[in-house]
Amino acid sequence: YEQKLEKTILESILIITNHYGLTDNETHLCGFSQGGILSYALSLQNPDLFSKVACMSCYPEEKLLESISKDKKKLEKLRFFISHGTEDAVIPLDWGRKAADLLYDLGCYFTFREYMSGHGVNQKNYMDLMEFFKH
Repeated sequence: YEQKLEKTILESILIITNHYGLTDNETHLCGFSQGGILSYALSLQNPDLFSKVACMSCYPEEKLLESISKDKKKLEKLRFFISHGTEDAVIPLDWGRKAADLLYDLGCYFTFREYMSGHGVNQKNYMDLMEFFKH
């Protein structure tokens, strides 16, 4: 099921980028919770398709990361914004922190932020997210 979902999302992204002629790798990806888990998988498996990736209140699911790209040069071009609530009762903060270790090991550029919130996006998180996508 998960692989089928990933494939469908990836196909949709490719259709849209081809339709609008977005060939200069300026496609951004953003996901919250389960959407963030998929964002990790899609971006790390297909680093040449994305530029900036935001993953909020989630973690890198090991099962979905089995086929991470081995191309360090492509992985190094990705830019990640990772955020997590310190009071998240759905996905523990420690799980979210694992992303920093993974991205560091892969050589990806990332920003990891913790916010005084639960499983959600507060105003400060939203403002930081918008700033990330601006630059």
